[in-house]
Amino acid sequence: MIAMAERAARTPLLSVEGVDKTFTLHLQGGKTIPVLSGLTFEVHAGECVVLGGQSGAGKSSVLKMVYGGSQADGGR
Repeated sequence: MIAMAERAARTPLLSVEGVDKTFTLHLQGGKTIPVLSGLTFEVHAGECVVLGGQSGAGKSSVLKMVYGGSQADGGR
């Protein structure tokens, strides 16, 4: 296991900070639904990351934003 100080000193391969995402329901009068709020995480070399959650929790939305298939409403 990597010590926290050693992990903090390394540059992450992926850094997600304060990401927000909403969807607009056009067939329901433009109602917006927040699906992610303030999502923050880092992935360092050698780490394995698992996204878990119920159906509709935002797992696919996170992956789409990471690979550029979708844009976040806020954060980076």
